[in-house]
Amino acid sequence: MDLEQKVNQSFQQLNSDEIQCLNFIIEHKDIVSNSTLNEISKLCHVSASFLFRTIKKVGYSGFSELKYEIKKEENTLKEMTGQPENINCQLHEDIDKTIKYFNTVNHTEMFRSIMDASRIFSYGTGWEQKMAAEKITRNFIYSGKFVTNFPALEELSVAEKALNEKDIVFLISLSGNNERIVNIAKDFRRRNIKMVSITQFGTNKLAGISTYNLYYYASEFHKPRHRSIVSLYTLVELFSLHYKLFTEQLENGGLQNG
Repeated sequence: MDLEQKVNQSFQQLNSDEIQCLNFIIEHKDIVSNSTLNEISKLCHVSASFLFRTIKKVGYSGFSELKYEIKKEENTLKEMTGQPENINCQLHEDIDKTIKYFNTVNHTEMFRSIMDASRIFSYGTGWEQKMAAEKITRNFIYSGKFVTNFPALEELSVAEKALNEKDIVFLISLSGNNERIVNIAKDFRRRNIKMVSITQFGTNKLAGISTYNLYYYASEFHKPRHRSIVSLYTLVELFSLHYKLFTEQLENGGLQNG
């Protein structure tokens, strides 16, 4: 299990200072892998003991194990950089890890919330995320659910106050840290409006606020310079098919309703 996955699994138990430290580590792995615990604690503006407890809180035995895992990840990336066959392998790995993680989570509660929702809305932050939102809209037609997709953030902002706790909203982002969408999500949470975040795997504000979370892996290539999110579309297809299967099993008496 990588660092981002460990952090996400512990997200609800972390305070703001712990999240800040872990975000620094995730964003500066190259520095962390060549530094001491004391050096990193100074960069994070916390004590070494606080940083050590934080690292243990997300599942590591200590700073040495964390550095070992980061260096192992760095070596894997170096081996794969710039090689066409390895690019293929990395894309395949992104898809494979996305599917495997999806299958480790019980989505029954989320599926029931979607079934029970009076209205379903979706919004994607970038053009690729907007394409994924449109794909959700198309896929859900076959399950008898109609999704209203907001093509622009301004439209979501205008409609924000008209949503209520009987609705559910899909919020699709790469980083999950866009401040405007995070602020809207905070308002939805305050008003008990259910949300499904779809973000890149890693610690992010949107996932921490949302009711339900779906994650995809998105590798960043250096040669050529590119971030692939092919697994986002795989995730949307996987999620849609599993939801349709769930509803069909309910209709056929294969699952208990309620």
